[in-house]
Amino acid sequence: MLALFDDESRLVQDGALQALDGFGDDLTPALDAMAPGPDPAQRRQLESALADYGQRTAAFAAAGDTGPLVGVALLAPGDVVRHRRYGYRGVVAAADLSCRASDAWYERNQTHPERSQPWYHILVDGSQAVTYAAQTSLQPDDSGEPIEHTLLSQFFDGFIEGRYERNGLPWPEVER
Repeated sequence: MLALFDDESRLVQDGALQALDGFGDDLTPALDAMAPGPDPAQRRQLESALADYGQRTAAFAAAGDTGPLVGVALLAPGDVVRHRRYGYRGVVAAADLSCRASDAWYERNQTHPERSQPWYHILVDGSQAVTYAAQTSLQPDDSGEPIEHTLLSQFFDGFIEGRYERNGLPWPEVER
């Protein structure tokens, strides 16, 4: 399990973190029982990664998302992002474990990102557009600037320290 934590793929790392998090209070005794166990530096790295994982899963739970998405998505509702290819900014309003769009919609998508990764519903800054983008197409936007979108007040309660606070209104299921 610890070897998976060192994998280059964030999705694999998160899967390992999800399994390790499942140990709860029994994780420390389980690590102590390993021969050879992780050294102190590895334990600190693991504790830090588990704390980060806990913060991300808490953000999804606060937004009402408690399904299988938790533990594999790198972004959470309320995160401000920038599209890597097209450069637009937006805010994550909701997320899916994998692409839930129809095959016809996916085939019309110009770039065809992998369907088996998380996909996000993004409110696009300065417009009324809502996009559906793959995790690999997005990166965090560190500008600290708010987003302007007509649906912000419908799904978010405020903008605090560079991210939006998601309210409890569920994202509508849309047929694509």
